[in-house]
Amino acid sequence: MFAQQLQTPYKSRKIRFTKDTILVDNVSINNSFFKLLDKNNAIIDTSFYTIDFVKSKLIFKNNYTTTDSISIEYLKFPDFLTKTYSIYDEARVVPNKNGNLYTIKPENLKTFKPFDGLNTSGS
Repeated sequence: MFAQQLQTPYKSRKIRFTKDTILVDNVSINNSFFKLLDKNNAIIDTSFYTIDFVKSKLIFKNNYTTTDSISIEYLKFPDFLTKTYSIYDEARVVPNKNGNLYTIKPENLKTFKPFDGLNTSGS
């Protein structure tokens, strides 16, 4: 049933207007496609807001107010572009004045004991 549904990078959110700054997404959004619509699906003029695409923040100017919800349509970057890649596990990197060190906590180490848990009987 879901085999024919395609994943699209275009996202749509409906948000109740409560404050002047709205975080659109948790990663940067693409500036090639962005629409802001009111409850009647009419495009809101760009003179009423500014958008910071890098921080993904929508900032309304002082003269814009509404009592209803707004719809935001935007283009999200692919996950492989916004994912943080690292050689080391960030939870194990310890800061040092000479640089960063990589440590392994002793409780995470597993020691190998041959025949551990083996019960034998007989001669």
